[in-house]
Amino acid sequence: MSITGVREAKNLDSLYSFTGRQLPDREPALVLEAKLEGAQVILQEDGLPIITHLSLGRGSVFFLAFDFEAGPFREWTGQQNLWANLFSEAHQTSSLPADFPEQKIYNLMIENLPLGFPSFLGAALILLLYLVPLLFLIKKIETRTEKRWNTIGLMMIWIIMASLVSYGIFFSKYSRQSLSCNQFTRLRLSGPEPIPRFKEFVGLYNIQRESTHLRLGDNLYPVKGFIFEKRQDRVGQLFALEEKSHYQVVHLDFESWSHRFFTLEGSVPFPLKARVVEEDKSGLVLYLENQSPFRIERCWAYYDEHLFELESIPANNSVRRTLAHETAPGRKVGYIKDRRSRDFSLSVGAPKSLFESLSGALQEDLWQASHSRNKGQKDRVYLWGWIAGAVKPIEEKLSRPAREAVTLLEWEIPVTR
Repeated sequence: MSITGVREAKNLDSLYSFTGRQLPDREPALVLEAKLEGAQVILQEDGLPIITHLSLGRGSVFFLAFDFEAGPFREWTGQQNLWANLFSEAHQTSSLPADFPEQKIYNLMIENLPLGFPSFLGAALILLLYLVPLLFLIKKIETRTEKRWNTIGLMMIWIIMASLVSYGIFFSKYSRQSLSCNQFTRLRLSGPEPIPRFKEFVGLYNIQRESTHLRLGDNLYPVKGFIFEKRQDRVGQLFALEEKSHYQVVHLDFESWSHRFFTLEGSVPFPLKARVVEEDKSGLVLYLENQSPFRIERCWAYYDEHLFELESIPANNSVRRTLAHETAPGRKVGYIKDRRSRDFSLSVGAPKSLFESLSGALQEDLWQASHSRNKGQKDRVYLWGWIAGAVKPIEEKLSRPAREAVTLLEWEIPVTR
């Protein structure tokens, strides 16, 4: 390590983005100008490394270029989040697939926005009941010259009545809908007893013009807004973020038929344990302990260039799963080579929910990413599964908002020999 000097820094915004807590600005912090050979920069401020990471053997070294017990750090409320995130960062390796494009995630979310709309069958039935009498009256006008004006009057009355009924059944009901939201959370774990990191995508939709606010969980997290590329010049302020002592409130102003998107990142407790034991005859045996209230579905595991489809992991339960190249009848095992998958077929019908849409659309991406990141590695198993719900839900002000949430769980588990 080489130290070339020291610098004063007042705010250290990079620490806020990492922990969700602002550093007190009563006095400046002293930061060393240091270089650690071969290290990865975790945080930097105006080009100055604040936290660096170096892998040594099976361990990790983190260098903090500041004294966390001196100056403004003595009264800083972000220490707990700092150590939790660093501990989680120490377990993260490059084998976990990279982030999906945010544009793709939000496109899938907006395609499945949780607003109520009339069903096609209901609309077709109303249209049929409207057109049949109308066509009958028109035919009557064409064939009869006497009392034609009476028939025209009946036709006008029927049009007005049908319009009022349609308005009451469809437009009036759905126009009163207020805020709705959907969420996609990517939960990433590494190690036998991990501290998960999450990245949550939140979509908010409103067909009314109104101002509202939402409470974002029970902690402080970095929040980042997102604007669709084609709408860069049409969207004003996305939201205003208000920080309380232990939580955040996001304030939003909606135009009619508008939406807002943002992401949250941080760590969250999630009671999962796992170990993978190598057995000579049956291959690998995966022991999983799921103490959470969530059922993990559509599970897959990647090991030694093979993909294994696993049964669901029940909530509040422990399970044993075997990963072998020769499995029992009915279990589908595929082999992935280079960039193409073989022996797989994915049947995706019309999406019925956000869960169906996301788990179907991202499945092949996960297959390919697991292979490209873990090819040739026999010291770990990469497992993923889906949860129909939000691990880190947003506490909403409104009494009955429409909402839908999905969580993707990704877990790197070391193999014990």
